[in-house]
Amino acid sequence: MRVGIVGAGALGGLFGAKLIAAGEDVVLVDTWPEHVSTIDADGLAVRTPNGDRFVAHPEATTDASEVDPVDALFVTVKTDATVAALEAAAPMIDRETIVTTFQNGFTAHDLIPDRLEEGTFVGGTTRHGARVQGPGEIVHDATGETVVGGSEDAVGRLADVLTDAGFDTKATADVRPYLWDKQFVSIGVKPIAALTGLVNGDLVVYDAAAAALEAVVTEADRVREKLGVEAITADPVTMVREFCRENPDHISSALEDVRQQRKTEIEHVNGAVARYGEEVGMPVPYNRFVTDLVVAKERRYLDQVDQQT
Repeated sequence: MRVGIVGAGALGGLFGAKLIAAGEDVVLVDTWPEHVSTIDADGLAVRTPNGDRFVAHPEATTDASEVDPVDALFVTVKTDATVAALEAAAPMIDRETIVTTFQNGFTAHDLIPDRLEEGTFVGGTTRHGARVQGPGEIVHDATGETVVGGSEDAVGRLADVLTDAGFDTKATADVRPYLWDKQFVSIGVKPIAALTGLVNGDLVVYDAAAAALEAVVTEADRVREKLGVEAITADPVTMVREFCRENPDHISSALEDVRQQRKTEIEHVNGAVARYGEEVGMPVPYNRFVTDLVVAKERRYLDQVDQQT
């Protein structure tokens, strides 16, 4: 299968590397020139959770217009860049293309199908976690199930390819319950990590951080129920705590964003929960509060960057 990945950062790079290692024909598209040139010259190195290291050699480019239509397109950019990425990737999509996303939050699953003129959208979610160590180097430090949902034929084809690449993949008609189930981790971890500077394991060691995590996840679960989305996990708070304990050294992407003084995706995670709650007439003080705090934190350093440029 010819696979295109728009956004070859942590998750996009991980999926691309594992797919090409499994024998798929992969092209990575990314706007970071040094990352792309390093991949072209030396390949994409991945350090696995057990400490091993392998190097994949996908095609890589900064210009999506150079790429003909692909069989499957993974959109793995930051959520704020979704619309621009789809517009740039238009030459890679035709009526046969399966378009999927494993982006954080809920927004992309609403944006992408509305913006597609051709192709078939397949919703996706994954519990794999990764981070960019440097140009051409990915650290894979969290594992778990990957779920794809939508059109039966497209979902089946995509699930087979992902399974062959070593991903524990589930195919379903409706990905929303699994999306919510996975996002409980992001809902609990991202804002608290961004605000405290703690890695996953420490979020459940310190009582104050653990209490804040529990509050936002419990509130989000009530929103999910109010929306009529089926529950996958009976106790999402326990599930998030276990995830943190099982991946103690993982650094949340929201914390990485704060450290690097970048805009976070908090408005598409906890901010989306707050919006959903408000839409169904449910108070959502905890998710609104942590969203506002993280946005205020990022606004301070983003304003400083703007003043310097």
